[in-house]
Amino acid sequence: MCDKAKRSRASGEQLSAMLDFFISTPNLASGKFQKLHGKLENKKKWTEMAAKLNAIGGAVKTVEQWQNVWRDLKSRTSTHVRDLKKEQNMTGNRPLQQTALTNLEKKVIDLVGITYMEGESDVNENIPMQEDLQLFMEHDEDFQLVVDDDETPELPSLNLPEDESE
Repeated sequence: MCDKAKRSRASGEQLSAMLDFFISTPNLASGKFQKLHGKLENKKKWTEMAAKLNAIGGAVKTVEQWQNVWRDLKSRTSTHVRDLKKEQNMTGNRPLQQTALTNLEKKVIDLVGITYMEGESDVNENIPMQEDLQLFMEHDEDFQLVVDDDETPELPSLNLPEDESE
C-alpha cells in the first residue's frame, strides 16, 4: 500500500474562489513584488488564500500545491486559447471543433492578459528593419546607426545599383 495519500482535485468552487482572491489582491497572480517586503507579503497572501480554499471543502492542499494548481490552470487555459486561435486562422469556412472558452478560462485571461495566453511577442515587427539594416551594413562601410531608447531609428533610403542583367 502506498504511504502517500492521493491528492484530490480542486473543485470548480475552489478555482472560482482562487480567481476571485486574485482579483481582490492585485499582483498576487503574477508574483510581482511591488513593495519593500513584497516577497513576504506575497507569501502571507498565498497562505491566507490556501486556508480559505481549503475551508471551502473539496481538495485540501498546501500553499505550494495551490501554486501548482494556478500554474496548471494558466497553462491549460493558454493551450486552449492558442488552439482556438490556430483553428480560427485555418482556411475554409468550417465550423470550430474546439469548445468555447469557459467563464473560468475567461477570468484567467482577464487576470494574466491575452498576450500571455497567445504567446505573442513583438519579434516579427522588427524583422523588416533588421533586413534593411543588414542591407545598409553590406553596402555602406561608413554607415552608423544611433538609436535612442525611446525612438525607432529611421533608416535613410538605400540606393542600390540596379542589376545590369535585366
